[in-house]
Formats: sequence, structure tokens, C-alpha cells
Amino acid sequence: MTLPTTRWSEIDAADQTDSAMRRDALDTLLSRYWLPLRAHLERKFQIDTSHAEDLLQSFCLEKILQKKLLGLADPDRGRFRTFLLNALDHHVLNQYRADRALKRRPSEPLVSLDEVGDVSSPEENTQPDTQFDLDWARQVIQVTLDRMRTTCEVSGARQVWGVFEGRLLRNLYGHTPPLSYDELVEAHGFTSAEQAMNTLNTAKRMFNRTLRSIVTEYLNAPPHTVEEEIRQLKDVLLRNGGLTHSSA
Repeated sequence: MTLPTTRWSEIDAADQTDSAMRRDALDTLLSRYWLPLRAHLERKFQIDTSHAEDLLQSFCLEKILQKKLLGLADPDRGRFRTFLLNALDHHVLNQYRADRALKRRPSEPLVSLDEVGDVSSPEENTQPDTQFDLDWARQVIQVTLDRMRTTCEVSGARQVWGVFEGRLLRNLYGHTPPLSYDELVEAHGFTSAEQAMNTLNTAKRMFNRTLRSIVTEYLNAPPHTVEEEIRQLKDVLLRNGGLTHSSA
């Protein structure tokens, strides 16, 4: 996955005090949320990808970095992604209102502000955006799989990834039958089907650890909140068709 290049020169000019720490936070945010947020803007405001990315760039610069938005998120007051989504919507609506007040027309066709509606405060709009949640869940899973595969390759545990991919991912992503244990033995040089089964169990544990690590990084919340986030992620995938056909 290739993420857009953040305009670090603008960021450095805007705030020099703790830019390194906030760069890390923004990089984490972008890897988990950029594609779902972009798709959300395209759907809700009926704009093209380029315009949506410009709005996301300004949101990252003005709200996340300059105004330290992430520090305002409170896990006890609702889901982080609901907070983030509402903050983004506020930012976009405020930009459109400012443009309208200055009698400037945006370059891309937009829905009217009356159609979009008014949101008085981020915490008040608690209804989930189902497609955004689904895009988010699929993106988190993809990031988890990418990190797991890289870890297996770097550590010389290619058998672990190979068994996980052949036994589970083939069916989840490609709708192709999983490899049998006999096929896994032949493909990866195991001495028995039992060894292949044990390796698959190792792979499942590794995936769960990696997923938990990914969620902990972006959520920055107590363990019980992380577990609830993972439960919600799995529930979203189960209710909405799993890992395929992502719009992000």
C-alpha cells in the first residue's frame, strides 16, 4: 500500500516543538485510516480522489498537528474512529462554509450544506458510518497481514507465513479451497501433517499478537479498550462480508 507523501515542510514550518512525536502519531494514523477516510469523503461530499486527499492533508496539518487533535480523544466518551470521523466532517464543513462566506466556489461539484446537515459537536454524532467501519476493519487487517508477512520473512519463518496463507488466506481472499495438510507437507517440507497443523496454530497466535499490537499502537488505550476494539473489528467483518470487495 502506498500512502500519500505528507507535506513535512509545511508541518515543520507550522510547529517545531514536538514534530517528531507527532509525525509518528500521524504516520500511524495514516497507515490505519487514510484510505477509509478518503473513501468516506468521496462518498459523503461527492468529490474526486484528488480533492478528498487535499482535504485530508489540510485536516492532518491544521487539526492533528497544529491543534493536537489526537490528544483530545477520550476512550471513555466513545469510539476513537467516531471521534475522528466527526472531527474530519467538521473540518470539511467549516472549510466549505468559509469558502461560501468569501463567495468562492470549490473547484469540484459538492452536495449542498443543507443536504450534508449540521453537526454541532463531534461527540454528539454517534451513529456509525457502516462503510467507513468496514473499510477501517479491512485496512487494519491488511496492515496486520503485511507486518506478519514481513516479520516471517525477516526472521526466517517463511513456513509459518506459507501455512497461514495456504490454509486460511486463500479461502478468505480468493475464494479458493485451502490447501490440504498433505499439500502443505509437500510444499513446505514438513515431516508430517501434525507438524503442519502445529505450524498453523503458531501462525494463528502470531496473527492475533500482531493484530493486538497494531490496534494498541493507534488506539493508545487500556487493554480492555483494545480488546473491545478488536471485538468490534471482527463483528464488523462478520456482518459485512469479510475481507473482500473493499472500497478503500
